[in-house]
Amino acid sequence: MRGLYSLCLGLFFSVAGLLPARALNGQCTIEFHGSSTLHDFDGQVHSQPYEVEIHREADGTERWNASLSVHSVEMDTQNFQRDKNMRSWLHVADFPLIEGVICGTNPSIYRGKKDSPPLPITLTLVGRQKILSTAVRNWQETDREILFHVEFAISLKEFGLQPPSLLGIIRVRDRVDIVCHVKLSKN
Repeated sequence: MRGLYSLCLGLFFSVAGLLPARALNGQCTIEFHGSSTLHDFDGQVHSQPYEVEIHREADGTERWNASLSVHSVEMDTQNFQRDKNMRSWLHVADFPLIEGVICGTNPSIYRGKKDSPPLPITLTLVGRQKILSTAVRNWQETDREILFHVEFAISLKEFGLQPPSLLGIIRVRDRVDIVCHVKLSKN
């Protein structure tokens, strides 16, 4: 993923001729919701600290780049056996990180907007990358911080994951809904 992020930055700088202006320190709590033929389940995981690099174009337009990661072993549904099975199913020893990258995003299209365009995020899960279309909601900004949610759904099969089942009777559905609670601290 670092390779994708470095390539993103290299292309962005060479095309736009931009220099870093400043950075925001980021934290994110990610909630996930899945369902099965027996019952629904919820879980969460916290991101590693990260930076959002802010670059400014000649006309003053900001462009943001960021790479966020979570340790897949830290995903928690508050059920020991389910978490153990989930970690095995996600091959956390082979794929310890789940990563997301944004590149060249203009934040002004999300500030205070009710219906903003989708935010593309490149998500890497179990070694597979997909560009996802996400929704930015509830943007709140003060002099000290920026808070917002990023919402999207993933298909497990699109990442090469067969939804787990128990005895062929209880099956986890393919769709998992994600809400990322983002907090960016201004330097």
